[in-house]
Amino acid sequence: MRKCVLISAMLFASLSVSFGQKQYLYELSKTEMSKEMSAYLDDMRTLGQNLDNASSNQLDAVERSLNILDAKWNGLFQSRYDTILEDNALLSIADDYESARTFVTGAVEKRRTQIEKAGQFNDAEELMTEQLEAYEKLREQAFKLSLVKQSAELLEQLKTKEQLGFADIMAAYQTAKDAASINPGLNERMEALQDTFIKVQRLSSEIQQMEFKPLVARAKDYLMSIAAVSIIMMFIVFIGNYVKTAKQARESAKKMAEMLHDKDEDIPQI
Repeated sequence: MRKCVLISAMLFASLSVSFGQKQYLYELSKTEMSKEMSAYLDDMRTLGQNLDNASSNQLDAVERSLNILDAKWNGLFQSRYDTILEDNALLSIADDYESARTFVTGAVEKRRTQIEKAGQFNDAEELMTEQLEAYEKLREQAFKLSLVKQSAELLEQLKTKEQLGFADIMAAYQTAKDAASINPGLNERMEALQDTFIKVQRLSSEIQQMEFKPLVARAKDYLMSIAAVSIIMMFIVFIGNYVKTAKQARESAKKMAEMLHDKDEDIPQI
């Protein structure tokens, strides 16, 4: 009887030691997993740094590192899936890793879009500069054609060609605006490009308004424009004089009121 009890006690002790060793190894395994997962998380966060000004080559390097890191992470996660699900701390690290990965992929995509748009902006800027010079010559050509009645058909062909070309300029200008909206560093260049576009747009309007007119009609239009300018200048002078006169009258009235007030104070009170 005593022998049976002794054997049972030894067996229980053996089982207790075995369970304790397994529990220790389990906890040690979770600790090692936590360290490894945290290291992957740190690496992912490092990849997300300094991407705002990264070049295309640097973005390629980041994506290669991201793929390698993902392979390591997925291998660990899939092999210890059950263990991770049972531990809140490990689940928290996994959640942080996915958040960091989302940030990195989003930042890389955003920067690639900026680089692509910056290239499109450069193309639009170059086109606008070229077209300004071309439009100045085109306007001169249209004006010469408008002087001769027999050139009316050629003038219309030129105007049609200009309209088609200006559609491309409009598209390029809109592309440049879109690029500047996501690239703050392009804002100053966008202002200069906008000034150039306005000049081209004005030349386009002048070209479209070109038409043949007899010399007498041209002289009449010229004289009318001079008269209109003269009337505007006269009106501006009149307004200026009116404002000046009104200001002087107001100041005179103010001085008169002050004099009357002083005179009332000099009258002795009964």
